[in-house]
Amino acid sequence: MTDTVVAVSGLRKTYGRRTVLDGVDLAVPAGAVVAVLGPGESGKSTLVDILAARTAPDSGTVLVCGLDAAADPAAVRSAVGTAAPVADPGQAGAALLERAGPPPPGLLDRLGLAEALARPVATYAASVRRRFELALALAGSPPAVLLDEPTAGLDAADRRTVRSIVRGLAADGAAVLVTTRCLAEADRIADTVAVLDRGRIALRCDPDELRRRIPQRHVRLRFATEYEFAAASRVLSDAVAGEEPLVLRVPGDSGTRSLRSLLDRLDEYALSAAEWSVPESDLDDVLAALSDAASSGR
Repeated sequence: MTDTVVAVSGLRKTYGRRTVLDGVDLAVPAGAVVAVLGPGESGKSTLVDILAARTAPDSGTVLVCGLDAAADPAAVRSAVGTAAPVADPGQAGAALLERAGPPPPGLLDRLGLAEALARPVATYAASVRRRFELALALAGSPPAVLLDEPTAGLDAADRRTVRSIVRGLAADGAAVLVTTRCLAEADRIADTVAVLDRGRIALRCDPDELRRRIPQRHVRLRFATEYEFAAASRVLSDAVAGEEPLVLRVPGDSGTRSLRSLLDRLDEYALSAAEWSVPESDLDDVLAALSDAASSGR
């Protein structure tokens, strides 16, 4: 994983007064998956459009397979696979695939597309169309693959399939860049995660480091009455009030031993929670942690 296939340096893009990308540096090696993790309006889609030579940056350089996107955008477009809306949805899927090139072996079956190919793409349901767009992106086995939120709008089974396909592409030597808003997805598929926030790369690390940056998980307890809430607040000295009424947040995790210990502490004082849960950390938690670290100088 030492050969850099996609190299980005100093990338900037503005639309009017809005800065979408603000000095982005990024590299995607062969045989690796880089996940660009960011909220909506963070610049993820614009980044993919620039790397795919569909949009020109205001400044900065983009090299794909050694090709300069500014000097030879057509060559870059032919070197990358990227999912995009089908230009001629009146055509049958099979005809479009035939022009695009052969898909990797077994891909159509894995994506559940075999029966749909005889029909015009315009007749596909939204989820089928997204899977077909992915198949088109991978036709001809391009060395660089750029996928903008490829699992959005898919059900759980299809999301697992797409994640497996992405990992398989890297295993076969492709350089894969995937954008996502989902922390768990980036954790599952990426070798490197780049957190994009307000047009800048706020953090670049492997998934293990990303997990270490996530704020400590907590157990959420909701009580039925003000009396129980107040009493539990005294008993659980490390708890803090949640944003919702009658809710406490207690540092901890979903392990059986940890939960049993917490509930036993409440039981000693004849207290019980009306409900409990262990919320998963999400992208907002990561961005908040990065913001706190930046403001404190860490």
